[in-house]
Amino acid sequence: MVEYFEPSRIDFVFETRCTDCNRLLTSSTATIMQDDSGKEFSLGPHCARKRIAPDREHLLKQIPNLTRAHIPISSDYPSINGHDGSEERPSFATREIERDCLEYVMLRQQKLSHFDQISWDVLDNVLREYNKQGQLTERSIKTVQSTISKNHGKRLGKRNLMTAYAFDILITKTLSKITKPDDKIWLTKQQDKLRKWGHLYPDTAAKVNNWLKNHLGERYALNYDGFF
Repeated sequence: MVEYFEPSRIDFVFETRCTDCNRLLTSSTATIMQDDSGKEFSLGPHCARKRIAPDREHLLKQIPNLTRAHIPISSDYPSINGHDGSEERPSFATREIERDCLEYVMLRQQKLSHFDQISWDVLDNVLREYNKQGQLTERSIKTVQSTISKNHGKRLGKRNLMTAYAFDILITKTLSKITKPDDKIWLTKQQDKLRKWGHLYPDTAAKVNNWLKNHLGERYALNYDGFF
């Protein structure tokens, strides 16, 4: 009998194999799922569909996707520009809104908490509420939506945060592979700027993006248009 998991999010993974089929996840992204104890598993999109109850499969398109700045080789996951073009069930519109809010909260309170002036106590309370109840209250959703709207096109805008997260995690991965001290110093300086300012200027972002592709491969290309 298949043990069903609960979908958590789509996130970056490196040198990781799918929990079920043992295939290397070459896209460097995975569907993160949890069992009843909260233990996390990394699965490819096809295996993820087998690990969720048939009547809940639609939720796989409604979980937070923290990899939207990634330019995927395949169309398994949506890009930074939004949805993947498929028609989602209108009756689950509130779930889609909740997903957008959760992406924003996870970025600020978890993925970018080591950045300067990113996290916020109010959003920390929202995240604790979600972890406890498994969903957001209408009041919390309105709070997050208001915050997203207020910061649109700014340093704390969702699009900028999504891009900053992708660059930060891939820079860290690249640094682990660089052997020349001077090269490591330069890239470390760019990461320090990113964590201090919350973004990179276009010319710098383009240079960093080339470094990522040269050291990690073309599949690690990022869309840096998301920086504000």
